[in-house]
Amino acid sequence: MVKEHPLIKANNVALIVDTATDWGRLAISGITSYVQEHDPWHLQVESSGTMEPKLPPPNWTGDGLIARVANPQIVKVLEEIGLPVVNISSIRLPGTDFPRVTTDFRASSQLACEYFLNRGFQHFAYIGPFYRSVVDDYYGHLKEVLHEQGLPCESYNLPASYDEKLGWAERMKALQDWLIQLPKPIAIISWGGDPGRVVIDACNRIDLPVPHDVAVLSTDTNEPLDDTSHPSLSSIQVPAKLIGWTAAQMLDQLMKGKPLKEKEISFAPQRILEKLSTDTLAITDSHLIKTLLFIREHAFNPISMDDILARVPVSRRMMELKFRQHLGRSPMEEVKRLRIQKARNLLESTDKPMQDIAEACGYATYNYMSYIFKRETGISPSQYRQKIRH
Repeated sequence: MVKEHPLIKANNVALIVDTATDWGRLAISGITSYVQEHDPWHLQVESSGTMEPKLPPPNWTGDGLIARVANPQIVKVLEEIGLPVVNISSIRLPGTDFPRVTTDFRASSQLACEYFLNRGFQHFAYIGPFYRSVVDDYYGHLKEVLHEQGLPCESYNLPASYDEKLGWAERMKALQDWLIQLPKPIAIISWGGDPGRVVIDACNRIDLPVPHDVAVLSTDTNEPLDDTSHPSLSSIQVPAKLIGWTAAQMLDQLMKGKPLKEKEISFAPQRILEKLSTDTLAITDSHLIKTLLFIREHAFNPISMDDILARVPVSRRMMELKFRQHLGRSPMEEVKRLRIQKARNLLESTDKPMQDIAEACGYATYNYMSYIFKRETGISPSQYRQKIRH
């Protein structure tokens, strides 16, 4: 006799999340991944643009909501519905106290700055629609990180095209005037992909070389739009799927009447998706450039300081001094940095066995890679893989 199992009633959960961006779609993917691993939910979600996530239909009834709480109108609707809510917006609205999961802006700023500092950049700028408080919040973190390095950060308020009162030509001319007067080479960090692509377009129209004079990095990935500019736009890969998964986990607890261990969680971005808009070195020393290019090409093979010095006709002491002055580390520390970066990428994006990853990163054994990795990151490779995949 076949044993009958009682049907599990699906929770009805509304998602107030835009579906027009990679961030929104990946957050929804994280939510659905959680649901597939647990009790069933029916998700109420409609296609929507970046700034217009659809609210639930009038008189909608359900069990909970996951929302990008971006404006007072959404807050009012959520309070009227009176169901458990988890917020996945980085925007801080006064008077709201919903449990929240977001990107760690400080860590994102640190990642962006280190990325450009590792390429020798000493001039930085930030661009975005500053009338949005969240854009200004990110700028605050960026300035703090650079201030610790003794560096300033220029800024430019570029409203979204649908909010811009100027005509296209006036808007482009104002941006180009700003770009021309900036010190070069300069690293520009854009709030999202739209301002970044506008910067690349503006540079192309006045023959300002990207990335050699102006390198551009977006704070968020949005495929395939990042490939529509020429050169293609590099971006910070935010943990949107992990944010969605964690938000679903928190909402599940709330709908079951259980208290949350933490009401606010933030996740650091793990890597930068490198494309042509940042493919450059802001260094003029020919010996240093030659050494860095050699290290990039051979970092994942057995390599020693003697191998490096055999390619570049300077003394060991002078080479060490040049690296310390320009990059703040030694040549072999640069090799280690590249290997750890590649190990992180492989742990995040593949299911390769640990020994295969070790060999791909230039280590003979997994045990030695694990020792170096844990010393640099604080956790083992296996712990890192588990953490990044929730």
